[in-house]
Amino acid sequence: METRKPLSVFLTILLLLLVGCSEATPSPTAGPPPTEIAVVEVGESEVSTEAAAVEVTAAAPGETEPTAAVAAPTLTPGPTALPAPFQGESIMGIELIGPNFGSQAGLSANAGAFWIRWNAVFWSDVEPTEGDRIWGALSIFDQQILSLASQNLTPIVIVRSTPVWAQVEPGSFCGPILPEALDNFGIFLYELVARYSAPPYNVKYWELWNEPDVDPRFVPSDQIFGCWGDEDDAFYGGGRYAEMLKIAYPAIKEADPEAQVLVGGLLLDCDPVNPPEISPGSGVPKYCGPSKFLEGILINGGGDFFDGVSFHAYDLYDPTSGFFGNPNWHSGYTLSGLTPVLIPKVRFIKSVLATYGHSDKYLINTETSLLCGVTGSEPECNNGAHTEMKTDYVAMSYTAAAAEGLVGNIWFTLDRPWRRSALTLPNGSPTTAFVAYNFVAQQLEGASFWGNVADFEGVTGYKFRRGDLEFWVVWSLDAADHTIELPEMPSALYDVVGTQLQPVQTLVITESPVYLMFGP
Repeated sequence: METRKPLSVFLTILLLLLVGCSEATPSPTAGPPPTEIAVVEVGESEVSTEAAAVEVTAAAPGETEPTAAVAAPTLTPGPTALPAPFQGESIMGIELIGPNFGSQAGLSANAGAFWIRWNAVFWSDVEPTEGDRIWGALSIFDQQILSLASQNLTPIVIVRSTPVWAQVEPGSFCGPILPEALDNFGIFLYELVARYSAPPYNVKYWELWNEPDVDPRFVPSDQIFGCWGDEDDAFYGGGRYAEMLKIAYPAIKEADPEAQVLVGGLLLDCDPVNPPEISPGSGVPKYCGPSKFLEGILINGGGDFFDGVSFHAYDLYDPTSGFFGNPNWHSGYTLSGLTPVLIPKVRFIKSVLATYGHSDKYLINTETSLLCGVTGSEPECNNGAHTEMKTDYVAMSYTAAAAEGLVGNIWFTLDRPWRRSALTLPNGSPTTAFVAYNFVAQQLEGASFWGNVADFEGVTGYKFRRGDLEFWVVWSLDAADHTIELPEMPSALYDVVGTQLQPVQTLVITESPVYLMFGP
């Protein structure tokens, strides 16, 4: 069908994009002292050799799609506390990619990470022949998980890659499993979880495929991501993923009743409730069918067979304005102000879950960062303006995630120089974004969301409490400078990387977040 050609280009490009898609600051009195880190100065080169492409939009296919039964998401903040069993745990996470796993784990722990996402277990490697499981294929994985355990890091392990003998689409390792092979997959999962849930590995979080809301016709046959989608289906193939969950979930829980099963990180390409225009002013809506995948899972009875939803939320750096946005979700500088795209995505997911009676499910943003350019090597991605915005975005993203009630928010990645999103340089040297990550991790540890900062025109942010201390994280919503008068003199004031500033009651708020402390 001719209308699929633009979508195939878009999805192929976007999935390829998402492949792995001065001295330390003084110790604040408001929380534990930050890790001492030698910081690479703003503007130092983070050269990327990663191939990528310009985002291409697509119009809706010619067929008429049924109207989804999803209400428009509300614009209220999320819960003020994390659901059990996550009380007291941190939302801070990092995805690791690359050969230097041990050193990456150590750096992640120093940054303040709790979660580590690891795209690790290939079913096709363990069971290349039906019924013949080769556990030795996971020998490197064994050592990697032990490295995480030694650093007290909590892994989220991705399981993916359909063996040749189990593929619905011949040659598609990222695609769905033949119905007659699902029982074999359940047996494999039972043995996998039984093997790695116990000491010394202690893996408790299992994510089934990655970005499954993509049609296998639109990606290479050996695509490393999930491609369970079906463009011909009104709910984009979520039903066949639901059938897999009905086998996978009981098998995992039988092996380890404490294990947590996550829907594979949803790409959620664009807002299906209010689709963006294919191009500004065109009046033609973009095709957002892939974002109906979760509803397809639920409408086909899959809601009782997972514990949480993993999703992805990236914002794009705009060199013209110097800020960021994601027009596919009506988010960012020119649309909703300087707020991360994870907010509209979270509220959309919650509205879908609520519609089908599954508001109890928790959410984890398992890939987030501020992306720049096509490859990240463009001039606008190698200057101080982008580096400063990425540093600011770290604080915005993690405080927003905490306010929205996410269980985790995972930065992609620690050191991979993909579109300038890494927290460190390829040689492991920390950037200012790494320091900002470390500081927000300290402040959010043991803190609970208390409310939105909505007292000042043009200013946004969040209020948190940690013991007897109340602290605010605030920045300019419209990127203009705003002078505000605080209700009382703060006990301490810090910039985005934790440098202590002179407390004042009248201060100028810019696009760079500041931390205001009230209390002992």
